[in-house]
Amino acid sequence: MTKTRLMQSTYQLPVIDTLKAAWQKVAGTKLVIWASYALIFLIMFALGFLSGLSEVLLPILEVPLTIIAQFVSFLLTTGVMYIGIQRAYDTPVSYRTMFHAFQKDIVLKLIGLLILEILIFLPFTIVLVLLASLQTQENLSTLTLLSLVVLYFVLICGMLYISVRMFFAIGIVVAQARGPWQAIKDSFRATRCNFWRIIGLWILQVLVVLVSMIPLGIGLIWSLPWITICYGVAYKNLLTNNMK
Repeated sequence: MTKTRLMQSTYQLPVIDTLKAAWQKVAGTKLVIWASYALIFLIMFALGFLSGLSEVLLPILEVPLTIIAQFVSFLLTTGVMYIGIQRAYDTPVSYRTMFHAFQKDIVLKLIGLLILEILIFLPFTIVLVLLASLQTQENLSTLTLLSLVVLYFVLICGMLYISVRMFFAIGIVVAQARGPWQAIKDSFRATRCNFWRIIGLWILQVLVVLVSMIPLGIGLIWSLPWITICYGVAYKNLLTNNMK
């Protein structure tokens, strides 16, 4: 009875309506999001150039610069996600909005979130590596191979499930400055009973982007800002309705 009441009271993300709502918010935001993309490209190009230069002049700096570049890329991408969230709430945005993710408090919490996610997926990764090494051994029976394949599939499905449930953790950290563990718990709570709907949202977004690439990629002018805002709209709907 309790489970039935929970299912009835849990918000079900309307996939098509979410996509439509995001599309309606693309107008007036394309330039901001594309300016953000262009800025990311320029910054990453500059960091890549410095990394390549260090490889020749100071090889000892190559690895640190590569790590810094990857983390900066992560922060910039997170900043674009924040633009999508702000647009979903009809908050004015500009390309400078993306640098919200560079605030010291948020940076530290994002680092903590990355560490937590690595620790969560580490057991899965270790088992997958062990399974891969076992599969390379000779003289394995058909039943053993089949068991390894089934276990491999189960682990991949488990990682996918956890990834979907943690999908909004980054957004929660950057938008609400929540702690890493609280952000993960809130994301799990917000996405309950919506696993397949989020998967469906992802699939439809990929299909739309692929179709938009057909006419010389011109459709990407609209589709890339659209998927950015889709994240924000889904975030808003789920956190507003499933966090009560």
